[in-house]
Amino acid sequence: MAFLDNSGDIILDAVLTDHGRKLLAKGDGSFRIAKFALGDDEIDYSLYVSATGSAYTDLSILQTPCFEAFTNNRSSMNSKLLSIADNNLLYLPVIKVNQLVAGSEWHSDGTVKVAVNTTTANAFADSFKVMNGADLANNPRFIRLDQGFDNIAQSPKKQVDSSLLETIFYITVDNRFGTINSIFSGKEAPIAYIDEDNKKTYVVTLGNDQDFVQMNGVVDENVTTETLAGSKGTTLKFAIGGSVDLSGGSHFAEYGASVTLSDDSGTSPYNSLSATVVVEGGSTGFRREIPVTFIRST
Repeated sequence: MAFLDNSGDIILDAVLTDHGRKLLAKGDGSFRIAKFALGDDEIDYSLYVSATGSAYTDLSILQTPCFEAFTNNRSSMNSKLLSIADNNLLYLPVIKVNQLVAGSEWHSDGTVKVAVNTTTANAFADSFKVMNGADLANNPRFIRLDQGFDNIAQSPKKQVDSSLLETIFYITVDNRFGTINSIFSGKEAPIAYIDEDNKKTYVVTLGNDQDFVQMNGVVDENVTTETLAGSKGTTLKFAIGGSVDLSGGSHFAEYGASVTLSDDSGTSPYNSLSATVVVEGGSTGFRREIPVTFIRST
């Protein structure tokens, strides 16, 4: 990735994503550009100088070097621009991790710990908050994210307006390390594509994927398991499984480390590998990154 000089001219640098190029390569005439997205990751709005003459208030912003376009599907833009018709809207909804529901708590080190084989999973009582990534059909732990407004300016007795409701979620994980699965059946989520960087992206939607996405029907601000202060939208729940490669011990030597963890026997040595699961809302583009640690008994 590089920067493009934006010292005076308007620059348009557009590329197809990996998925778009894959569709184009079919060569069957069916390829159509149906959507595009704009982002402002590189812009520092504190450079806006309101006290200067009108011709120069945003000069520094307009001359900020722009990112060169690149094709990595989910990471090419972290901050997408939105068009919102409601001029009275003062806040935007967020996607917030909920660790207040039993089973959704993270490990004490601030990550989601995932055991990649049965031997490892059996070494931890549930109080250690380690997810059984080897037997997801019998796994009591999961990740929950709530979408909505996290301030009382948007009443907790209402639901998020349909124009800002997240009905589609994109979940991305490294294909070499993990999978995204239902917390009810253990079945893997619908895979959209795997790009050339080994990033596997799942797409789950409200209505079609009830195991993953549901409406948050709580309208009582006094419920102790709710993490949002204001209006509620949808709830996303999923579990993380360890890949077959990690279960067999692959990748730990190259990408991981040896650690000592507290378990049922006191302390024991484990292989540990850190990764990140990224969740992005389809309506607002809001991103939430979840730190994950895959572990395997040595």
